[in-house]
Amino acid sequence: MHFPKHLAGKGLAALIMGLVLMAHFPAHAATVDVSIPGLSFSPASITVPVGTTVRWTNNHSINHTSTADGGLWDSGLLAPGQSFSFTFNTAGTYPYHCTVHLAMLGTVIVTPGPFSKAPALSPLGAGLLILLLIGTTIWILRRRRTAGVR
Repeated sequence: MHFPKHLAGKGLAALIMGLVLMAHFPAHAATVDVSIPGLSFSPASITVPVGTTVRWTNNHSINHTSTADGGLWDSGLLAPGQSFSFTFNTAGTYPYHCTVHLAMLGTVIVTPGPFSKAPALSPLGAGLLILLLIGTTIWILRRRRTAGVR
């Protein structure tokens, strides 16, 4: 396959810029809403991937809380119309309740995301990856030039 010489540098630059942007700007995580319409959480149980933010909104006429059974989060009192958010960065099952109304129970089930087990790429790792790509590209271009391939 022939790649025009006048585009070769631009293609490599675009590839490198894309990799740099991907390393510095992670994908935007989703927000899932849980309503408090009365004396219950709706939905009472949700399943979300790692990195998801859950937002509880009090749509009732009295105060409520969203409080993890293990103490991981506590919204404090939420007045009517107020919201509280928490981001789940670890897979697991998280039961929670309202401290004002102990019969109000909910569960957040956090599943591993598709890339949650992959280690994060450090700035050094990203730099080394870019250098590897540049070096490989230069090596390929020199071999093609030496072999007379355009």
